[in-house]
Amino acid sequence: DNEGNEIFADKVGVMLARDISGQHPGSTFVVDVKSTGLFNTDSVLKANGAATDYWKTGHSYIKRRVAELGAVAGFE
Repeated sequence: DNEGNEIFADKVGVMLARDISGQHPGSTFVVDVKSTGLFNTDSVLKANGAATDYWKTGHSYIKRRVAELGAVAGFE
């Protein structure tokens, strides 16, 4: 952030997913299994009907799973 504090990747992913789910209600996101539960508890994502699929760590696994599910995006 603007004070030098670390922002974890899953928080950045949630911010992006909020925007995307607003444009694509009911969308699915694939998320690294090591992420926190933020995607499942975020009120904006819930309101937009977003679904989260937690999957294996690794960009190739995430990318493949996004294609399999027809998800809008994947975050690792």
